[in-house]
Amino acid sequence: MVGCGAIAELGHLPGAAVAPDVDVTVLIDRDESRARAMAEAFGIAHVETDIARAADHAEAAIVALPPHLHRPAAETLFAAGLHVLMEKPLATSVADSDAMIAAAAKADRVLAVAMMRRFARSAQYLKTLIDSGMLGKIKRYHAASGAADAWPSRSPFTFDAAQAGGGALISNGCHDVDLMLWLLGPIETLDFRSDSDARMEGNCVLECRLQSGTEALIEISRTCTLSNAIHIEGERGTVIAPLMGEAITLLPLGAGRELLPDVPPPPLQFDQTMARQMADFVAAVRGEKAPIADGEAGRDMIALVERCYAEARPLSFAWDVPVTVAA
Repeated sequence: MVGCGAIAELGHLPGAAVAPDVDVTVLIDRDESRARAMAEAFGIAHVETDIARAADHAEAAIVALPPHLHRPAAETLFAAGLHVLMEKPLATSVADSDAMIAAAAKADRVLAVAMMRRFARSAQYLKTLIDSGMLGKIKRYHAASGAADAWPSRSPFTFDAAQAGGGALISNGCHDVDLMLWLLGPIETLDFRSDSDARMEGNCVLECRLQSGTEALIEISRTCTLSNAIHIEGERGTVIAPLMGEAITLLPLGAGRELLPDVPPPPLQFDQTMARQMADFVAAVRGEKAPIADGEAGRDMIALVERCYAEARPLSFAWDVPVTVAA
């Protein structure tokens, strides 16, 4: 485990603890005291401060460093013969993504990307449902992702565009963009609006038309709590799903939500979601299958994000509209 930040402590390590065939042997972080405290909490034998020591203890690595460090970390690990599960986003640019994909191919190692929402039961059910054709042609897709509370980050990198690659779109919305591409395929046209011209947006909206003809809308916010749900309208019905959860709601054509029982959704089993991601990585390392989210998938998401930033327009707000005041 390279990097001992919040996602390692709250996500990867709890997932590894319940994942079969996974043994975390070393934690690597420049903050040795932080790494030692986490090693004690999770029963991990070794602690290092130098990524070059990873190959002394392991055959694969999970990298959870700030995004601007992903490429050099991956290249070091691939050169040492390790497989890599890279925390999202894969990189801060398409160029770095391509370099990492090339390094993995040269070393004949696996490069997977931790797009964890793909491993939630709700997302996997959505994927199966759409691919089966049960909904018919998908007409509209809407995802709203936003929370006014804060992820307990151990580093301020998310507020530095050079380190994070941008603002809410790449840091938070990378999951939403990735899910849309995974579920529905590539886009054709887009309209991206952002509240920052310095790639440090707190709020943004992406509207696009997919090559399949689906009209898609993604809303992302770091300042407002949104529905945190996906609505998909097909020819034969509508699906409502949490961005990451254990169940979905399927409404046949003509049915309304008032027909459903008023029961709370099952709570997310986050450790199990992370364990499924790890099991997928293990299967790829063993040569049994390609990872569900490979380097190419990570690159596709970054390519769309780069295009959004290149074509960004200002996001309008209510207070931008002139108000006429009677004399």
